Amino acid sequence: IHITMDNKKIELNGVIKMKRKIILYFSTIIITITTIFFACETKPTEPKIDNPFDLLNTETNGDPFHLTVIIANGGITLKWTKPDFKDLQFFKIYRSEIETSDYSPLVTTTPGQIQYTDKNIENGHSYWYRVTVINNENKETIITNAAGVNIKTEPVLAINGGNEYTSDREIELTILAITAQQIMLTNSTDFSGVNWEDYTTSKNWTLTSGDGLKTVYMKVKYDSTESDVVQASILPREVSNYSFSITDSDTSNTLDVTLNINAEYAKKMMISNDSSFAEATWENYSETKVWHLDFSKVTDSNAKVYIKFKNDFNIETDIIKDEIYLNLVSGIHINNGSEYTDSRSVILTLISAYDDGMIISDNKDFTGSTWETFADKKDWILPSGAGHFILFAKFKDLSGFITKVYSDAINPKPINPAIILANGDQYTTTRDVQLILTASGANLQMKLSEDSTFAGADWQDYSSKPNFLLSFGDGIKKVYAKF
Repeated sequence: IHITMDNKKIELNGVIKMKRKIILYFSTIIITITTIFFACETKPTEPKIDNPFDLLNTETNGDPFHLTVIIANGGITLKWTKPDFKDLQFFKIYRSEIETSDYSPLVTTTPGQIQYTDKNIENGHSYWYRVTVINNENKETIITNAAGVNIKTEPVLAINGGNEYTSDREIELTILAITAQQIMLTNSTDFSGVNWEDYTTSKNWTLTSGDGLKTVYMKVKYDSTESDVVQASILPREVSNYSFSITDSDTSNTLDVTLNINAEYAKKMMISNDSSFAEATWENYSETKVWHLDFSKVTDSNAKVYIKFKNDFNIETDIIKDEIYLNLVSGIHINNGSEYTDSRSVILTLISAYDDGMIISDNKDFTGSTWETFADKKDWILPSGAGHFILFAKFKDLSGFITKVYSDAINPKPINPAIILANGDQYTTTRDVQLILTASGANLQMKLSEDSTFAGADWQDYSSKPNFLLSFGDGIKKVYAKF
């Protein structure tokens, strides 16, 4: 249709343009709906990952191994954690001198190895490390986080991997001084009495005792030059959180009790029934200890135990104590219940609610013994001879009631003898030789003879190094001793 009127032509063109816009609009909607429909019908594909372990990276912010590096063990020591991944075949370690690139394979380790020391390093360089996992299909994870350390140009000295504290005087030094030939180490600044020794990257070292900061000083010698003094320091860990208790109850019906002990970083402990710790000695720390209460120090049926600790640097703690109420039954105790005695003279402790009288004997039928006034302490002389000594006691009250028989036993302290002739030499050119004797016990005597029957030998005072005159004649000479 041809319309010549200008205004009608303009109107018709406007209608045609509007219709085209409507058609385009609805066409777009239809295409969009169709696309969504088919998209919903298609399942999404899983991301392409070489190793399933990579999925765990998102759970640990890309750091599933918690890789750390320190200067220790004569180099740079890497430590990491083993992830929960059953298909793990081995770990692979990479190294670079740039944090973000140029990583090269360094070493592979078994699934059980989660530590490695890199000793192929030089002063004045920075080293960065990464760790990956290889699974059973030989597929490798995406490289995870990097950990690095900078090695100073001058000699490096590190104590226990740079830790701030130590509970032991025995520590490990790591020394990094590439091309060095000798080192000199000391605990004092003046290096007095210290000699040069061959260069090594790792060395065991003993710190001084006592409290305060511990410092190790070092000098390094190259071909013709000597380095400045370098040093490293560490603090002793003092004993902390120390406590103990006597058994698990408030009362005891025996003089032998169990101590439950706790003391962090303690190496030694000293225990006593007396706050003065008279005759007490240091012993190795342990969390439990069977302890014998001293009945002579019991007041109002309360027994006290005192304890103190010290660490490897001989730094002592304050004294702490605990006490327990004794509900002892009647009885007799020789030397407070000790198992051994090195003297025939002993002290008896008597306990009884029936304190009108007592009778004591070394035989169960009390032959030759008489009743006497009750006393909680009594001196007693054991019979001579070897063997197991048993004492018996009975008690009675005013009405004439007599208790059952109580007993306690004690043994002579073992002598544990030993003899060495002529310092253990195989030959002698002289008859007059020296013996080396060892025997424990008080008031010891000895007999010495070349005759095993000791015919003609007399008892004499004990000596640890007596001289002995061997008999004439050739052949093997034997010397016998008894105590």
